[in-house]
Amino acid sequence: MLSHMHQREVARAVGKNLRKARSAAGLTVYGLADKSGIHVTSVSRYETGRHLPQLVTLLRLSAALGAGVETLLEGVAGLITCHQ
Repeated sequence: MLSHMHQREVARAVGKNLRKARSAAGLTVYGLADKSGIHVTSVSRYETGRHLPQLVTLLRLSAALGAGVETLLEGVAGLITCHQ
């Protein structure tokens, strides 16, 4: 399980990647919300890193963007550490 601090870092990284991919696809936040079927407020919260989307949501966003989910997760692996 990620600590609260790590969750926020991961959420910010995913949000940055999402915003970059949305801009590259030529979509507005409203356009991405419409295309993905995800409420515009949620898309905005994901982009600003206030919320971390669940896997199924990441898949819906990546499909709407025409990008692989790995695009949205770029750089995230380095933020996650495993504790035993």
